[in-house]
Amino acid sequence: MSAASAPSYLRRWRLAVALLFILQAASGCSPQADKGRYMAADRAAHAVKDSLSKEVGYDQFGALLDRFSREVEVLKAGNKSRKDEELADAYSALLGIYRDGYLLWKYQREFKRYDIVPEGLIYVGQDVEPIVAKYRFTVTRHVYGPTHTAWKSIPEDSIRIIWFNADAQLKLIDSLLNE
Repeated sequence: MSAASAPSYLRRWRLAVALLFILQAASGCSPQADKGRYMAADRAAHAVKDSLSKEVGYDQFGALLDRFSREVEVLKAGNKSRKDEELADAYSALLGIYRDGYLLWKYQREFKRYDIVPEGLIYVGQDVEPIVAKYRFTVTRHVYGPTHTAWKSIPEDSIRIIWFNADAQLKLIDSLLNE
C-alpha cells in the first residue's frame, strides 16, 4: 500500500509520528554557539589573564585590554542566537572586570609618586568609588595632616580580588563554550 492510497487516518498517524520524531530531535539539541566565532575573543581574554601571571607592565596590559575590548565589540555587533548573546554578555562582563582592575592599578601607580598615600593602599577617587561599591571593598578614611583634607583608601590587595573575579568569569565562559 502506497502512502497516497493509505487511508486518511493512517496518513495522519504517520505524519504525527514523523512530527513527533522531529520535535523530539529538536528538543534534545540545545542551540550551540559557533566556537570559531569566539576564538579571537577567547585568545584575547586569555592573553590578558596570562599577562597578569607574567607580571607584564601597566602599558602592555592596557594594550592587551584594548585588543580584548575590540574583540568584544565584534561579538556584541553580530549576535545570532540566545547562546551567542549569552556568551557575548559574559565576555563583556569579563571586560568590565578587567577594566575595574586596570583602573585600580592606575590609581595605585599614580599615587605612589606622591607621599600622600602610604604603601599598601590605593587612593579612592571619584572614578574608583563605583568599583569600591561593586566589590564591597573596605574603605579606610584618612585626613591629610598639612591641609586637614579628608580622603579614602582601600587595601592594595583589592586588585587581587578583582583578578580572582576575572578568573571566575573566564571559567564561566570556558564552560559556556564547552556546553
